[in-house]
Amino acid sequence: MKTDEFILLQDVLLYIAIGIVGFVLAVVALVCIRRALRRWRFGAERENVVKHWQAVETLVQRGDETSYRLALIQADSVLDLALRVKAFPGTTTGERLKFASRKYPELRKTFWARSLRNRIVHESGSELKIKEAKSAISALRQALVVLGAL
Repeated sequence: MKTDEFILLQDVLLYIAIGIVGFVLAVVALVCIRRALRRWRFGAERENVVKHWQAVETLVQRGDETSYRLALIQADSVLDLALRVKAFPGTTTGERLKFASRKYPELRKTFWARSLRNRIVHESGSELKIKEAKSAISALRQALVVLGAL
């Protein structure tokens, strides 16, 4: 009798293990599909975003402060392009980003990068540290990844 109970217990544990593995595979598949769909939605505009981002990277490779200023401004423009492609409402990049951050909370990390960009654009003679610019550009790149544009 005990062997029958042992075999039954083995069968139950096997079904539980198969169920867990199936669940994990389904979750992984769902995550992969969501990422693919996020990138697919950009369509031809994704190529445009990538092309503009390559211009940012070219500026960064120069390594001087002026190039970092231009790269930061260009990176912000690329983010705005991605936000417009995703059809987030707003008349300015800041408004679109605020709205998008409700759907993608990770985008809140880019607010400081936008304020740095605004400072160098609107305040004449403002100093830009290269380390600070690198971090800001990296944050904007991460936002593009979150949006599925890169």
